[in-house]
Amino acid sequence: MADHTFRDLETAAYCPRKLYYRRREGPSEIPEEIERRRALADDYERLLDDDAALLAAPIEPDPATVRERLRAARDRLDDWPALVDPEDTDVYLAGKDARGVVHKLVATDGGTVPSLVFAGRPPEQGIWEPQSVRLVAAAKALSWERESAVERWLDSE
Repeated sequence: MADHTFRDLETAAYCPRKLYYRRREGPSEIPEEIERRRALADDYERLLDDDAALLAAPIEPDPATVRERLRAARDRLDDWPALVDPEDTDVYLAGKDARGVVHKLVATDGGTVPSLVFAGRPPEQGIWEPQSVRLVAAAKALSWERESAVERWLDSE
């Protein structure tokens, strides 16, 4: 089994010292607020249509920005229906070099790809660089388990 979690690799890419202190402190629980934000990835369609749900959502950007980004993703992504209704959720993957949970496995024309949900203030465009490390680790673990190439991922910010 791989010794490194996806989160360890992400943290080490950002700040090796932070990884050192995190390991010294021992395992930590995922805060409820993070879980509530991640759960929003299961409600994309509702957040697009339901103003009350959007206003009640625990989100960082303002509701109009969130809705604008969701609409842009829906219009841009051919895989939007599969992202909204994934093949599987909260899947533990153990690759050769890393292990961890992917929040969604999304069936696409090119095969199954991992998707992770990041619960924080997103950058203006794309994803934060350390998050891309976690996504690459997830894609590599999925590739190892399925014994087939995984060339990309979907981010669910």
